[in-house]
Amino acid sequence: MNRLLSAILQKIRRDPDGIFCHFLWRDTTRALSWSDLGAQISAVAVACKDLALPFGGVVPIFLRHRPELYSSFVGAMFAGLVPTFMPCPSHKQDPQIYWNSHRKLLAHIEPSAIVLDKKTLFEMRQSGLPIDRYPLILIEEIEPAAGFLPRFPDERAVAFQQHSSGTTGLKKGVALSYRAVTDQLDAYAAVLHLERRDRIVSWLPLYHDMGLVACFLLPLFKGIPFVHLDHFDWVARPRRLFDAIAAHRGTLTWLPNFAFEHLVASVGEDTRVDLGSMRAFINCSEPCRMETFERFLNRFRGWGVAPNAMQCCYAMAETVFCVSQTRLDSPPQCLAVEPRSTHPGGKLAVLAEGYGAAARLMNVGRPIDGIEISIRDDNDRPLPEGSVGEIALRGDFLFAGYFRDSSLTAERIRNGWYYSRDLGCVIGGDLYVLGRLDDLLIVNGRNFYAHEIEALVDDLGHTKPGRCVAFTSWDERARNNNLIVVAETKDGIGVDPDELVKHVTLSIVSTVNVQPRDVRLVAPGWLIKTTSGKISRSENSRKYLVEREVSEGWAHA
Repeated sequence: MNRLLSAILQKIRRDPDGIFCHFLWRDTTRALSWSDLGAQISAVAVACKDLALPFGGVVPIFLRHRPELYSSFVGAMFAGLVPTFMPCPSHKQDPQIYWNSHRKLLAHIEPSAIVLDKKTLFEMRQSGLPIDRYPLILIEEIEPAAGFLPRFPDERAVAFQQHSSGTTGLKKGVALSYRAVTDQLDAYAAVLHLERRDRIVSWLPLYHDMGLVACFLLPLFKGIPFVHLDHFDWVARPRRLFDAIAAHRGTLTWLPNFAFEHLVASVGEDTRVDLGSMRAFINCSEPCRMETFERFLNRFRGWGVAPNAMQCCYAMAETVFCVSQTRLDSPPQCLAVEPRSTHPGGKLAVLAEGYGAAARLMNVGRPIDGIEISIRDDNDRPLPEGSVGEIALRGDFLFAGYFRDSSLTAERIRNGWYYSRDLGCVIGGDLYVLGRLDDLLIVNGRNFYAHEIEALVDDLGHTKPGRCVAFTSWDERARNNNLIVVAETKDGIGVDPDELVKHVTLSIVSTVNVQPRDVRLVAPGWLIKTTSGKISRSENSRKYLVEREVSEGWAHA
């Protein structure tokens, strides 16, 4: 029995007039019923069947914010296929660069079909992307269908793929079974004490695991209406989240840390709304900061936000979503302690370098049922409580592996444990996440591998090959990490430096949709290498910051 798809089908049949989603688009709200969802699912599933697609084939979905997002995803599953949401470019991105960067990704996935709309298809063709080599399902041309008999895959089959952030050609596909998904949704719903009266309100895109699992699949599986805003609209008008909460009596929402700061900085006091219905604002997807919670609570306490509503979650696609969650009946704790380290000057130094003083560590709760956490040293040995090491996980909803990447799967999953590359410790049973052990960069709640951005700059051909470094710098005013790129120029480059900076910036924005705070061109020999000949990210970050401080000091002298 496929519990996920059976639950959806049962809801469609037993409560056809009930609301499954309040879809917000600009200044309009459309209530989508279960019968609406059922009709659209059947239409998508029949379109897949008419193409005679292979059972278990991967179907990327390239759709912007529109009601067919939900039915395309579930309809593909009803047809025995494996859907995966993909982002479309924003208005800030150059479509030509963005779509051209998908060549490697599509070649790796080898889609059985692609779901998209006519506008997106036009953009892809204009960019020269060989999109027509794949079977295409145009949303505008899908015809209504009735009486479709779903082809339910086995519980052990892959339900869908989640793809990592990063450059589109190098995204990792996380394959998740139906059993892992439903086990996760049951366990997380229990921790949240999810009830029929709950209303989840979200602006998160569905290609992000936080938006897909917590804000779409969780309420869909449990039969709870959810409210969904367009993420581009939210960034431009962040107050819309609060308006939606007030209008629909929202009780739960998930936000990356930067979104709390964005709301504090952008929402004015002119017209308050009632946020007293909220049980939890859950901080997730990047290091959670107590200072951010304090600012958010001080700013919106008068709007009805209670201290207990400020919560934290540690999550990742490799475990479907949630690993640990703080208790919803009390605010998360912040310990004034310095965790022990079995490697003095080693892993603790990583903590100090990336996150400053260790005196304000914010816990992200205890593992939910079905997942086990172990803190490991460099030799994969368990460490005692309070020691800093790599967070390793195992449990009922661990992913099956990275799609068509056996070497990375073997590297990360060892003896049944998934090694997260996150640095953390356990104190009093609570997990504290301290940083990263590799070159993952976190900007605006999204993950980017530094080497991928560096490769992107190298591929442009105007800087010295292999002499580029990407890192983040904490912006105290914006309360967020900024992306910094430093690259050595070639001798006699013959290109205007200002134009080259613009070109590099446009390429990064158009490919991965993150705006660098600074693209710094430096002379050959500027970048520092390690003794093994590798570019040292930490040393170059320090050198950059020192030079910037000196420069800014002179500027203000």
